[in-house]
Amino acid sequence: MNNRLFYLDAMRGILMMLGVVLHSAQLFSPERSWLLYHTESSPFAGAVASVLHVFRMPAFFVVSGYFCILTLKKYGGRNFLRIRLRRIAVPLICTGLTLNVIQAMLLDWSGWKDSGWFNFFVEGDWVSHLWFLNYLIVYFLVASLVFFFSKKSFVKKMSAFQVNHPERMLFFTLFLMPLYTIGLRAAGLAGLPLYWDLAGIIQGYDILFYLQFFAFGYWLQTRPRVMFALTQLKILLLMAIIALGAALDFFWTNESTFILKILDEYLHMLVVWFSVALCFGLFYRLTNDPSPIFRFLSDASYSVYLVHHLLVVVLGLVLLKFQVPPLIGFLFTLAIVMMLALAVHKFAIAKSRVLTFMFNGK
Repeated sequence: MNNRLFYLDAMRGILMMLGVVLHSAQLFSPERSWLLYHTESSPFAGAVASVLHVFRMPAFFVVSGYFCILTLKKYGGRNFLRIRLRRIAVPLICTGLTLNVIQAMLLDWSGWKDSGWFNFFVEGDWVSHLWFLNYLIVYFLVASLVFFFSKKSFVKKMSAFQVNHPERMLFFTLFLMPLYTIGLRAAGLAGLPLYWDLAGIIQGYDILFYLQFFAFGYWLQTRPRVMFALTQLKILLLMAIIALGAALDFFWTNESTFILKILDEYLHMLVVWFSVALCFGLFYRLTNDPSPIFRFLSDASYSVYLVHHLLVVVLGLVLLKFQVPPLIGFLFTLAIVMMLALAVHKFAIAKSRVLTFMFNGK
């Protein structure tokens, strides 16, 4: 990994590992919308889950889009698909048919879910927390086709295009991007068939929604000066825009007029986009210099994400038997699951060529 890009790889890994934080928090969230939940809830855990929902997957898809075009230029379309599909499809299938089956058996045995095995496979429950890997496969296929049918000089011309004021262009783009989601919702209301479902593994609206972040990352790789400007934005300015947007969004959430609904959607997505920008700025400052710790966490992140979901379910079922204060339960679950998942990677997956292929696609 090029040292110049280490912070992006570290960012991708940490964003995946934040899934442990998210699902541990959802065990004790007041929303009670996860696979299982405790009778007592923690407002703090709920707030953590809500904040992570804002930026985690959008930022992940931006980084994925960036590395997509980078890898395409390095290996070409055919080798790119061979490498990326093995890296994604193999762990997806192996995890879905092993760990996620065990998870479903535990939820069925404990009475939290009883959909039957036919529905488990037909409705896509076997995918569970790996839904985003399906979307990445689709995006990679589309990106490779675009790359293949484009002129060879196209990407070079795009990269060489001079941007005189990259920071201004970046701010203009960030303020403009929420219009995509507004247009997407308007298209759905107009009757366009966006809300289809493919065997429970791909939802039409969702794949179009996250496409904007993947395409943004793809675009950033062709605009090096804009990409650099993204890492140099003032942190306090980004935080001020996010805070103001979130406050206004909260103020107008229950408004029913058409204009205010549009404004509410715009403000929500503005918070999302500037939160993504904040991620890039923070990770560039904190992880730009390679370190053994961040390298280990980056290498372990895929394994951690694949196995953590089952571990959270198992520990959650155990904690249901005890009257554990919700905040303590959240922190306990987070610490234990993170340590166990890292141990599984270090002492099992990383030590076995078979397990490395099954759960890392290497």
